[in-house]
Amino acid sequence: MADAASLRADRFWRCRTAPGLVASPPAMSAACRMLGWMSRPGATPRLAALALIGAVAILVAVAAVVLLPNDDDPRAVTVVGAGDIAACGTRGSVRTAALIEEVIARRPTAIVATFGDNANLDGTDDDFACFDATWGRWRDRMLPTVGNREYETPGAAGYFRYFGEAAGSAGGWYAVDVGEWRVYGLNSQCRHVDCTPDSEQVRWLRADLAADPRPCVAAMWHEPRFNSGPHGPQHMVQPFWDALHAAGAEIVLNGHAHDYERFDPVDPTGALDPEHGIRQFIVGTGGHGHAPFGDADPASVVREGQTWGVLELTLRPDRYDWRFLPVDGATFTDSGSGVCHAAPAPLASPATTPDAEPARTP
Repeated sequence: MADAASLRADRFWRCRTAPGLVASPPAMSAACRMLGWMSRPGATPRLAALALIGAVAILVAVAAVVLLPNDDDPRAVTVVGAGDIAACGTRGSVRTAALIEEVIARRPTAIVATFGDNANLDGTDDDFACFDATWGRWRDRMLPTVGNREYETPGAAGYFRYFGEAAGSAGGWYAVDVGEWRVYGLNSQCRHVDCTPDSEQVRWLRADLAADPRPCVAAMWHEPRFNSGPHGPQHMVQPFWDALHAAGAEIVLNGHAHDYERFDPVDPTGALDPEHGIRQFIVGTGGHGHAPFGDADPASVVREGQTWGVLELTLRPDRYDWRFLPVDGATFTDSGSGVCHAAPAPLASPATTPDAEPARTP
């Protein structure tokens, strides 16, 4: 006959491996030990009751984390991403890929986005092989945008080969529905693709915004219109901002500067616009180097130039949350939330009035 110790050990093992229980081993160990105390020789009713209460409390806490839905709104969608990501022979993108892996473990349907300069230094097929070794495992759920480094290969051919249909039109722009949001991927390489107000890309953007109006709109491309980093503001993407602001867009996501910078909502001129402005994030923190800041833009509220990481967005039907996740060993973070807003009222056309009669000279 088995001794008491063996019976307790067997009971403990059966508890740890009970069908349908999902929990971390430490949590299950603690809960099972408490249940084991209930059957110890000489256990008083009070001790047994306390052990039961403790075991139930542990299992309820575990269930709240592991078994329950990971968001209070089933319509919410998680998007996680960064720009300026991989370069052969470096480890930065390995570290940021680990963050994406953690996000997807918590949010299995999360979408991965890139904000340009995915495969440094030249966007060749070999460069994309290095990108593929880290971030490439999520290519089937990725929303990419093209950067200036990809155009070091003529026509960004390596980028378009690698991403295929996900790269969008032949010019590299597209729109997708992400939950209740409309999200635009644009091509800001205006030395290679026309970005002027009457260009094919901008006319398409205005037409889609008008044809499919949404309460919540986000857009992403590589070069930021506003920037406190060494590249400075990029005026060539002004037509993107004009169209998006007129349509009531909420968020713009960029890379190019190898840093993280968040701006208060602004209008296309950069003036603070808390009611109808767009909040810009620069997330050039995907793993390819760091860059210093210059003079701060007046609307810049958070700047960090020495931390790799990714931005996690939770897009809800009428609002959004953000959180910057730093790589292991770093401590910087940034988080907050915003509410989707309506488009500003269109500017009224000046009224036409008859010419006034010239004043008579006495």
